[in-house]
Amino acid sequence: MASSRLPAEGGEQLCGSIVVGHLSKLSGTVVKHKNMTAEFVANALYGEIVEKSSMSSFQIMLAISNRYTYEISYDMAWHAKQKALEWRFGTYKDSYHHLPHLLELLQARNPCTIIDIDDYQDGNGDRILRHAFGSFDCMIQAFKHCRPVLCVDGTFQTGMYKGQLLTCIGVDADNKVVPIGFAFVESENTDSWLLFLSLIKRAVVCDRPNVCVLHDRRKGILSAVKILLESSNVDVAWPDLHSRWCPGRKSPEISYLGRNFRPS
Repeated sequence: MASSRLPAEGGEQLCGSIVVGHLSKLSGTVVKHKNMTAEFVANALYGEIVEKSSMSSFQIMLAISNRYTYEISYDMAWHAKQKALEWRFGTYKDSYHHLPHLLELLQARNPCTIIDIDDYQDGNGDRILRHAFGSFDCMIQAFKHCRPVLCVDGTFQTGMYKGQLLTCIGVDADNKVVPIGFAFVESENTDSWLLFLSLIKRAVVCDRPNVCVLHDRRKGILSAVKILLESSNVDVAWPDLHSRWCPGRKSPEISYLGRNFRPS
């Protein structure tokens, strides 16, 4: 603390003091700014967000606090991240809009690739995707040299638009996983599994006999397999299909897995 005497009117002197190196913060100090918007944050951290798309909202909040000494809310950080990613990669709506064109372009660049797209136009003029199936020629050719076993499964999507991603994989002679086909569908039900398996049959399996499909015994898959086995429609029928189910790793039924592969 430094002291000094300051001259005042009438010849009097006043004593004043100055605190040097004072680092305490007033309780009423404003830590937010009206111009600190989601768009500003997206601009400020655009490079970091695009380079590391897994950057969390909390990390964005900390980065802004360290750089500008202002605080932003979790919601603002989340919206800022979405804006930055949309500027770089486009919106979710754009992604779905371009998916059919992307698959058609991949098919044109990869002859013998099989795709199947079903979409429609709603009252607002937007294209709504029902399903999209794809199996590249390299996948189709690879299955010819794989074991006659296919593993199918589905997983939910976590983006703005919900849905299911159905996948099909094979196994080669070295026990390496080989991707065979995929499909985006609205939900995991009998119709979607019937569509997916019938497309796998027509596009990949073709006339190869006695192919076994492994699955997790969901109701939709079981119903679809039954229809494939009993159908008289040549576009759907798969009379020599073998179906086996695999329980989860934590299931007590795993000890009986060997019995599941015995000839019926």
